[in-house]
Amino acid sequence: MNNSSLYSLNKSDFINGIITSIFSAVVTALYELVSVGGFSVFTANWGAIAMICINVAGITAVGYIARKFTTDSNGKLMGLIG
Repeated sequence: MNNSSLYSLNKSDFINGIITSIFSAVVTALYELVSVGGFSVFTANWGAIAMICINVAGITAVGYIARKFTTDSNGKLMGLIG
């Protein structure tokens, strides 16, 4: 696996960020469906669930990219910690 160096990103970082954000959005949608009094696809507020999933996906992608940007190829934060 080709890890990016400190303060740089490569294509795999963006691809993994997108995959991570999609996975977290799916998990969030499932949680929202189940947590509102049972699993009911027909009575769910899909607009609210979609907005929550979009927010979660965006935050997750930005967090993942920020983490990859500030770690070196060995996984050390700022090249020092880890």
